Amino acid sequence: MKKKFDNFRAVTDRVIEQMREFGSDWTKPFASLFGLPFNAVTNKQYRGSNIIILMMKEQQYWAGRGQWRTIGAEVRKEESRNGTWICRPHTGTVEERNPATGELEKRTYQTWRWNPIFSADQVDGFEVPHADTPDLTTVLANVDSYLANTGAVVRDGERACYMPSIDEIRMPRRNAFSDTPTSTATECFYSTQLHETSHWTGHKTRLDRLSEKNKKGYAFEELVAELSAAILCVMLGVSNTPRPDHAQYLNNWIQALESDSKYLFQAATKAFEAVEYLDSLQNVKDVAA
Repeated sequence: MKKKFDNFRAVTDRVIEQMREFGSDWTKPFASLFGLPFNAVTNKQYRGSNIIILMMKEQQYWAGRGQWRTIGAEVRKEESRNGTWICRPHTGTVEERNPATGELEKRTYQTWRWNPIFSADQVDGFEVPHADTPDLTTVLANVDSYLANTGAVVRDGERACYMPSIDEIRMPRRNAFSDTPTSTATECFYSTQLHETSHWTGHKTRLDRLSEKNKKGYAFEELVAELSAAILCVMLGVSNTPRPDHAQYLNNWIQALESDSKYLFQAATKAFEAVEYLDSLQNVKDVAA
């Protein structure tokens, strides 16, 4: 155990060195698969200020609750109060008395109403379409096996995230990942999935770590997941050494913690626990292969 812990510490120390060297100019490792947000049922693109509101959510497919139902999809119960409110035009009529004739006449008017809509990640029963772009990644069988052995549920999504409420991981497909200035598409894909799998270890049925996210802030949990991913990438041979993009991503979150570097070392302890937990789920023969 001590040797493994020392190896983990060596990776962490190298990441910290890179944080000092490379700063926080982090490049997102996967591309948006589509363009501007549009309605998943009507196929119409959202317009005006709604585009800005929805683009901030990094989601492409949206619809109202009733609209989703028309295509067999349902907003999950835990997401029912998490809609994104957009502004829609509304045309109505009123009756007014014409002062010249004294007769009631109908007048048409237009106003705006705010309504909640929900993204594809908030519903069940809808599969996100994927662009037909070339896959630039290389399949690493040992890493795929390691991830499969965890038993984590991974589904296609427009963005990479772990959803504790339903205990599932969302991942863009492999062909969404491309090379960055510091990493190959392969490294980007696997480090992203390992990052989300590290979040998965924090579920209340496993290491029960995610409650700490509320105590120390979201940034702390991001430090844990990214340090875990850096360790796992080296351990599984995704990368020979910790890469600058890990360090740059971590620097962004350290800044969110007001540069309190003590959180990095606290997060490292939690990251070691996450890696140890994932290791405990492995079949030794599968990992060795």
